[in-house]
Amino acid sequence: MAFFVHSLSAPAVSAELLFGRGVNLVGNHGFYSHSRIWATDEGMKYYLDKGMRVFRLAFGWEWIQPRLGRDLDPTVFAAIEREVDFLTCAGATVIIDVHNFMRRDLNFDREPKNEVIIG
Repeated sequence: MAFFVHSLSAPAVSAELLFGRGVNLVGNHGFYSHSRIWATDEGMKYYLDKGMRVFRLAFGWEWIQPRLGRDLDPTVFAAIEREVDFLTCAGATVIIDVHNFMRRDLNFDREPKNEVIIG
């Protein structure tokens, strides 16, 4: 998908030329599936080889900090850090997206849900 930047004084310039192509790595951070499957080097390399240079890593706040106000989960933090390191070392830009639609489930891994508005 190409986006275009318009200016009154300059001709249209493709944002692809400014920023590069990108892809969302969504769902591999437990956000939708509650899985602990992370992006593989082969998977990230596949997108790099296709010319992708911007990667959006979306994950739920609860996954990186299961208990509000407590420490970050070291396993989740290490996995995200590994992905960021792999991609940035390959010359890509990474967008870290704590993606919760301005809500937080205070009972994260228990029932019943206890969602509160945080923003």
